[in-house]
Amino acid sequence: MTYEEKFDIAVSTSNELGISPRIVEKFPIDERNVDFFRNLVEHNLLGMLIERFGVGDWGNQCMNVSAQLFAILQHYNIPCELTYGDVHLGEKGEYAVSKSILVDEWHEVSDKEGLPIHVWITIGKDFIIDPTISSRIHTDYDSSAPLNHLLVAEAQPLKNETGIVYTPFLVGKNYLEKIADIPLDYNSQMQMA
Repeated sequence: MTYEEKFDIAVSTSNELGISPRIVEKFPIDERNVDFFRNLVEHNLLGMLIERFGVGDWGNQCMNVSAQLFAILQHYNIPCELTYGDVHLGEKGEYAVSKSILVDEWHEVSDKEGLPIHVWITIGKDFIIDPTISSRIHTDYDSSAPLNHLLVAEAQPLKNETGIVYTPFLVGKNYLEKIADIPLDYNSQMQMA
């Protein structure tokens, strides 16, 4: 199953739960925009996140760092959505998360620490920006990988070129607002309608 197919299922599940993601499918992601996003991420966004969170291991801070990135992208009028799930680096799922764990948390927010979850940004239906996976790779697998780097890629080429596979289970800023009490707003003109 492709990322887009998994994403569609995650959006459908999220709508059924009342999370109400606002997906802008028609936002054009083409070669010109991919370069624009990479430039924005590498020359502006990364610096903003480092200013906010400092240089260091962000591998276990995906909720906070991704929420901040969401707010920044919304400020730049880029329609995006927070996405929740797991990442496979080769054969191994990094976060031991399942759709049922995330759905249970939505129904009854627990006060326990350490919810198994990974949070990243999706633009359109298949363009991923992940601000924390590089820290995880650096710390757990390859110390030559950059500690603070934003992964910016379309899902299928990323899988084909690196073997990194994202599995979305739920989508929408309202999920993070409820489970982590992080207030977020849609500011992108395309998502405010």
